[in-house]
Amino acid sequence: MTTSANVITRPNNLLGSVFLLSGGSVMVAGALLPWLTMFAGLQAYRGVIGLNGRLILGVGIVLSISGVIGLARGLNTRTLRVAGAVAAATALFGGVLLYRMIEMWRNLSANDAMMIARPGIGLPCVLVGGLLSALALRQPQTRRLRL
Repeated sequence: MTTSANVITRPNNLLGSVFLLSGGSVMVAGALLPWLTMFAGLQAYRGVIGLNGRLILGVGIVLSISGVIGLARGLNTRTLRVAGAVAAATALFGGVLLYRMIEMWRNLSANDAMMIARPGIGLPCVLVGGLLSALALRQPQTRRLRL
């Protein structure tokens, strides 16, 4: 909170912090959920098996923690913008992974019918969580109160 000449500037990013917290939580859930299942669901491949899923899990945890800190004491404009940019980049990364997973699923289904491969819900959750967290970029950063 800064005061100068009867003007108080306070961080007004409560909604941005809520977006970071909820989007980060959805990203964490998406990294832990199955991304692909084989043999009619008997064998599930979760995101945390590989490096991509672990990176998404880490980003989701960091975004969730920044959302909690933002709710507790507020985030400055720079921190909110950096977190939103990281969330947007992660959403783009999740979209690319989702596209590649759908292509792999189509190849598995076409070439080997015994696999009975199905896409999981994890990568769409990562994409939605990243987009939800990226909404923190669109929030008003400060408000001014005249005394």
